[in-house]
Amino acid sequence: KILAQFQHPNIVTIYASGTDNEQNLSWIAMEYVTGGDLREHLKQCPLTLSEAINVLEQACAGLEHAHKNGILHRDIKPANLLKSDSGIKIADFGLGRPITKTSGLTMQGIVVGTIEYMSPEQAESNGNVDARSDIYSFGVTMYELITGQRAFSGTTPFDVIPKIRSGETTPLGKTKTGKTLPRAFTAIVERMMMTDPEDRYQTITELLEDIRRRKTRGAFEQKAQVDPAVTTASVGSADEKT
Repeated sequence: KILAQFQHPNIVTIYASGTDNEQNLSWIAMEYVTGGDLREHLKQCPLTLSEAINVLEQACAGLEHAHKNGILHRDIKPANLLKSDSGIKIADFGLGRPITKTSGLTMQGIVVGTIEYMSPEQAESNGNVDARSDIYSFGVTMYELITGQRAFSGTTPFDVIPKIRSGETTPLGKTKTGKTLPRAFTAIVERMMMTDPEDRYQTITELLEDIRRRKTRGAFEQKAQVDPAVTTASVGSADEKT
């Protein structure tokens, strides 16, 4: 109901929601997005640099709007980023929770989310998270979208969680992606993924401002050297020409 009260071009619009008491089911009526999600895109190939920058900026704008309206997502991942004719839209705020006046941008609850994209603090048993947890999860998502590899993986959650807590992964700038990534881009994603929340961007607005500042300065304009064997498909077309 809270999400239905505000709209943003980078968030899937929710029209109505309710509960069927007879069937003991909850339902949501939402915008239909035709382009599929980025998890499906990854089955074809990783994003190009220009596509990744578009996704980064557009999804940040949507998250900023949600955070400013008192909602944390808590489950950012490729499957929850959808492609539309107008650009990228964030979906599935089903794990989202209101930010209360007493907790600021912090709340407590059970451990929820998708293990491979959880922040270290979200993986803790007390479930204590704030806006920086969404930033971390988005950083891990961007890592996978540009490399085609998960930052943290394992056979079971018991394999994955220790790696998340220790930050045990290959730095983005040293992954074998078949392309050269400018330091301006890798620095942003690596800061988003810092293990200690104090070392990350402190708000999504700070992150978005840094993206746009670097973009305005032309810091992302280093041409990606793509392996000819890697094919691409268009993502985030709304800003593709920027």
